[in-house]
Amino acid sequence: MIEGLPPIPCVPGLVLYDPCDKHEAHLLEFFDLLEQVPLADLFFERYIPHLENTEDPVVAEAKLRLIDFILNKTLRPSDSFKTRFSNLKLVPSSVRSSTNGIQFRPLATTVDPTSAISKLFFDDEDVFPEPGFLKQHHQVLKLCGIMRTLTPEILIERVHKFVTSRNKQRLIVKVKHLFSLPLDVDFRLAPKLLTLFRTSRWIPILCSSPEGSQMVSPEDCRSADDKELVDLVLRVFEDTVPPQWKALLGWDQVLERETLLKQLNGSLANQSSHRIDRVLAYIGSLGDCRFLMQYPCILTSHDEYVLPKSVVLPGTLLSRYPLAPFLDQVDPSFARKHTQLLKVLGIRQEVIFDDLLRVQSIIVTSTQSGKLSNDHLNVVISLLEISTRLQGDNKAPSLIMIPDTEGRLRPRTEIVCGESNVTGTIATFSFVNPRISPDLVDKLGLENSYARATRLGIEIEDEDEDEYTPREKLTTIISDTLGRYTVDSTFSEFLANANDCGATKISWIIDACAYKNYESSALLSEELKGLQGSALFIYNNGGKSSNLLVDPVRDS
Repeated sequence: MIEGLPPIPCVPGLVLYDPCDKHEAHLLEFFDLLEQVPLADLFFERYIPHLENTEDPVVAEAKLRLIDFILNKTLRPSDSFKTRFSNLKLVPSSVRSSTNGIQFRPLATTVDPTSAISKLFFDDEDVFPEPGFLKQHHQVLKLCGIMRTLTPEILIERVHKFVTSRNKQRLIVKVKHLFSLPLDVDFRLAPKLLTLFRTSRWIPILCSSPEGSQMVSPEDCRSADDKELVDLVLRVFEDTVPPQWKALLGWDQVLERETLLKQLNGSLANQSSHRIDRVLAYIGSLGDCRFLMQYPCILTSHDEYVLPKSVVLPGTLLSRYPLAPFLDQVDPSFARKHTQLLKVLGIRQEVIFDDLLRVQSIIVTSTQSGKLSNDHLNVVISLLEISTRLQGDNKAPSLIMIPDTEGRLRPRTEIVCGESNVTGTIATFSFVNPRISPDLVDKLGLENSYARATRLGIEIEDEDEDEYTPREKLTTIISDTLGRYTVDSTFSEFLANANDCGATKISWIIDACAYKNYESSALLSEELKGLQGSALFIYNNGGKSSNLLVDPVRDS
């Protein structure tokens, strides 16, 4: 008998004979009376096939003892042994049958519970070996190929299982663990399996549905690090995913333009600046982004998103003379983030006459009554200021229209300057709007009303000459001048005035004395009494006087 062989049921047609001494053994060998069978062949070809076809619990116990005996004898299994042992049902399962007790399964479909892939399986799945058997033969089982690493076959099998899983909370944990497993460099899925992998709905996504989650396919979602790029269009898996898994899932592929534009439009509707920045940065990295010219995606200095054609780069004349909302500067922070994008979109560094004409056209079209609103008048004045500072086409400035005293835009040739509060023939002229400062009138080169009358041969009667004197109050002129400028643009205007008159020095004097400390008896006019008190006095050393009285208490 074979030393240590446990008691096993008889196998028909098989008798084990153990010679009693060496002489008997020599005779049996000489006459070839006994078949010499290797232990592994005897195990796999004679005993196991016989024992595998019975469901008798006693036989199952004998089979387990025989398997224990063979594995204990096997320290270095051959390739043939590994192949035969892996495909036969020789591993006792951790789940016992209610009828015959021990259940056996092939090693090729058995999972090592100590391996990382074991967490991909649910507790009620019959895939693990009996703990005592594993502990006794763990090393041999690893050498023979018990499942320990992720293979394409295991991955696809798990996908099928995940699709049908009902416990979504446990499934989320399983999928997160799957994405944490390393993939071999040569890990590949066949084309059909890859399509199945990417189109099957096996990824759980948390949502507000009654079930608490929704099953989606990889092609309909992205990982958490792409959330701001797609979350208004696609579903988002709540964790980040390593690059190798991204490549397998298809999440490393360039997002479709349709997806990006839907995300951009949704982000603009929600005023989600983080999403907008992320989408624009992604689009900018792709190179050709000129299709964005149709979308209001550029953030202005007034915190509004407008079409690319409605902005110029920061640091231009618009900082002193705003034309918003018709033409604005790019927000400085936005410009720093998207430098390349703005370059590709052709955002200019400075305003040009075409911009001014476009703004003027918009205002003319939107002014139904023909009279400018206060906001539109402010824009027109800024537009005129800019036009005097641009160089280029000499004919372009003549196309800029000028508001008259009623706030109607008229061609430059129809407007005159001078005192508009007159009578007689001169009163029929179109006078420049009083909101336009004398300094700007000079820069525009407008014709004086008296000079025009002389040029046209219009006779000025004595009463006209008598009436051709200023009638507007000084305080009204000062108040109107100050009212034209917003608080944030006043400082820039003071600097501009100093620069225009060639000044090299500008001085600021703050008079913080209380109103009651001043006497009013020495004032040039009683009307100046209301301007007494805390004040700011600004002057420069230029050739022209540029002094303004400002009452910060009253005007604040």
